[in-house]
Formats: sequence, structure tokens, C-alpha cells
Amino acid sequence: MKKVWFVLLASLSFAGAVQAYEIRFEDGYTTDGQVIAADYGSIPGLIDVSYFDIHTSDFNLAFRSGMSGQPGAVQRHDGSPSSIYVLLTPLPGYKVTLNSFFLGSLGGLDRLTSYVVNDDATPWPIVDISSGPITVGAGGLHVLAGLSSADEIEIGVGPNAFGIGINYINFDVSPVPEPENWALLLAGLSLLGVGVRRHGVGFRRSPGWR
Repeated sequence: MKKVWFVLLASLSFAGAVQAYEIRFEDGYTTDGQVIAADYGSIPGLIDVSYFDIHTSDFNLAFRSGMSGQPGAVQRHDGSPSSIYVLLTPLPGYKVTLNSFFLGSLGGLDRLTSYVVNDDATPWPIVDISSGPITVGAGGLHVLAGLSSADEIEIGVGPNAFGIGINYINFDVSPVPEPENWALLLAGLSLLGVGVRRHGVGFRRSPGWR
């Protein structure tokens, strides 16, 4: 029976631990207007993070403080009506789960915008999460997502993203089991079943059972 348990534990070991991360722009930047690196937040060997401003085809955002009382990343070219995107792309063998993110408004002013969260594998024009028109003001907006993808997750803000900043992008990265690992898991479960049958599973009726 010990051998059976060993095989089962070995078959489960492929799952690996879920690793939690959060992109916080103030950890790397302190001055308003600083250009944020195009790959800021990427984790070597696990996930690539990138940014894009649709209107200007710019791969960099800019750091700003005072986004509903919090720091954040905004489009670099103020005044242009645009959409900004944050792209979370797990490397082969991994998937990403977006848990939440924060949207703030420059100066805490009420600003009308919208956001989408999408799995790149979802066929167009279907969008996984769409806010519709929303107002981001002095308190900012904490968005809960709960979307997973082994391809790419896209966070889009706009089309009127002027004065809207994003920060505190919270996500998990976990391994995606390969087919041979699933086969190992099934084999381990089968061996466990055989071991249980061989040793027998009994129970004792309680005095009041009928």
C-alpha cells in the first residue's frame, strides 16, 4: 500500500505551487512623467508583461502620482482620446489568473471611461468581461476579475483613457499539466483503487443504524 501512495503523490507533484504576484508601479518609479519600461512586471521564465497605447502605438506608459490618492500608470501623451492595454502573457507550460486591479483618476476628478478583460483565446468579438460606461472618481475603482488563460490576458481601459491610471495588478501564475502528467495522475489513481480493493475497506455500523 505504501508503494501505491508513493505513486499517487508522485503523480500529483506535477501540479506545482501557485505563485502570487502584484505589479505596483511605485516599486520601480517615484517621479511623475517617468517612462515605464515596456516589460515592467515581467517575471523571467514565467510571464511576459507588456503595455500598449492604441492611439499612439506606444509600448510605454508613464508614472503618475495622485490617481485617486494612489500612484499609477497612464498614457504618456496627455489629451489624446485613446485606449491603453496591459497584456499578461504566460510562457509555455504556464497559465495566468488575473485576480484584480485598481483604476484611479488623475486629481481624483470624476472621469467617464470603461474597461474590458479578455482571454486572448476567446473568439472575437466575444469579450469575457466588459464594464460598460463607468465613472472613476476620488475613491478609484477596485476591479475583481478572476479570469485565467494559458494564452494571454488583456486588460483594456478606454476608449477615453485620458486621466485614468492603472495599478495593483494582482495575478497568479501556475503550471499547466502536460498530457503525460495527466496520464501519470490517472495511473496513480488507478493504482490507489486497486490497493484499496486488495486491502478491503470495511466499516462498523453504529448501534442506532438501521
